[in-house]
Amino acid sequence: MLVKLRSRLNTLQPSILFLTLAILLGGFIRLAPVLNSTFPLNDGGLFYAMTQELVENGFKLPQFSTFNNLQIPFAYPPLGFYLSGGLYKITGWELLDIFRLLPAIFSILTIPAFYLIAKALLDEDVAVGLSVLIFSFIPIDFEWFLMGGGITRAPGFLFSLLALYFGYKSFVHGRWFNILLTAVFSSTAVLLHPEAAAHTAIGLLIFFIFKGRTKKGLLSAVVIVLGVLLMTCPWWINVFRDHGVSPIFAASRVGVDGIIKYLNLILFNFTGEYGLTSIALLAFAGIFYCIHKKQNLLPVWLLATFLIAQRGEIIALLAGITLSAALMKLGQTNFGKGRGENPKILSGILPKILFTILLFQWMFSGITIINEVSSRYTLTTSEISAMAWVKENTPVDSKFIILSGTHPLFDPNSEWFPALTNRQSISTIQGNEWISQVDFDELRNNSLSLQACILQDLDCLDEWDNYFGWEYDYIFLRKFTLIQNYGKIPTVGLSNDLSTSSRFYLVHETETILIYKVDETY
Repeated sequence: MLVKLRSRLNTLQPSILFLTLAILLGGFIRLAPVLNSTFPLNDGGLFYAMTQELVENGFKLPQFSTFNNLQIPFAYPPLGFYLSGGLYKITGWELLDIFRLLPAIFSILTIPAFYLIAKALLDEDVAVGLSVLIFSFIPIDFEWFLMGGGITRAPGFLFSLLALYFGYKSFVHGRWFNILLTAVFSSTAVLLHPEAAAHTAIGLLIFFIFKGRTKKGLLSAVVIVLGVLLMTCPWWINVFRDHGVSPIFAASRVGVDGIIKYLNLILFNFTGEYGLTSIALLAFAGIFYCIHKKQNLLPVWLLATFLIAQRGEIIALLAGITLSAALMKLGQTNFGKGRGENPKILSGILPKILFTILLFQWMFSGITIINEVSSRYTLTTSEISAMAWVKENTPVDSKFIILSGTHPLFDPNSEWFPALTNRQSISTIQGNEWISQVDFDELRNNSLSLQACILQDLDCLDEWDNYFGWEYDYIFLRKFTLIQNYGKIPTVGLSNDLSTSSRFYLVHETETILIYKVDETY
């Protein structure tokens, strides 16, 4: 029996074995934190509220979202909201559970989707398998996709990968079947996430430049573009009719990091790895290896993608190529050039040691990164309980200051508070990126200055209040803040000042939250 099993394993292509390992280990990293949590990881409050509004409107796109008592143009690509809202209505599955689990499922599906791309672009089967394994461990390819906001990000990335695979086949082989699927999957990506749309467009453009500059390729490109415009027009016509192009331009300004972003390209510091960035190092070497071999598609694609929408699939391909060559050199083993060959993998002691160390490091890095998200940036039961009390015991028009000491883009308290309480948080920034009249960068900086008060005293809060002039009725204060390398820091200074001040009085307390009301008679 064992002999037969070993014989069958030996007949399998190495890439299939690596793909299986990638799905098992990468799937564990993705599923474990969400299964251990009772609430969506980190963000997603805005999307949760928009999904509820879509369902309540009979699945007809509302003109505005009233999340956080704002008038936010409902211009966000809506397919993720239709998907989660439809599952909720059809199956009765709790919407919060959908936001908790579905992103991880889509993230796991990106692994076999990436395998198709690696198989199409790389000639060496071992390099294909190593690329897939590496892809499953790159934090930037799963960290943000597992969060509640991954309800749009994760499927957007999945369908972008599928569009890129069939797009490559369209430019290399033609065939109407490939062209049709490219248009369908590209349209799906566009309707799921703005960055997925940009990511897909850039990849297809690079493939066209390198593989499609023929009459047949140009015809394929024109059909794909027209197909995407046709299939997505019900959405973008609706947006342009109600809001014009201003929400799209407003949202496109968010996320630009200035010169730091371009320095990261030189530093090659964007894979999100914990500890030694071995994947980034392998990919960096892979750039020069490809240029030396006059195989410039991957380096050019990496540069173009980095400037617009950073993703890790090109990193995985470059790293897989480098690691394959390194293992071959260490073991003095010919991995073979053709896909039909089935070489022996990891021949020799040094390749085995190197591969084992790297595999352990990648696993440790992935688990560490996602555990940090689930422990540091996810609502606790105490915080959820405090928000439930707010919903039941405060006036609907109440305005809150949320003080958690966290960056506004990594603050689940600030984002989920309006969605769970239907009360306004004046320092929550999510949703404002779609409002053209709002300076989002200024709003983010204002929120950051407010959060800095959590480890100071009431004077800091007063200075902030006098400068910005935002009116509020309650303060929602976390009893501690999390500082990297220092852990939990109690916010006793500010809470003591609030407790002893005649302007505020404590109205509710949980294990981690203090809620103070402004004395209206003061």
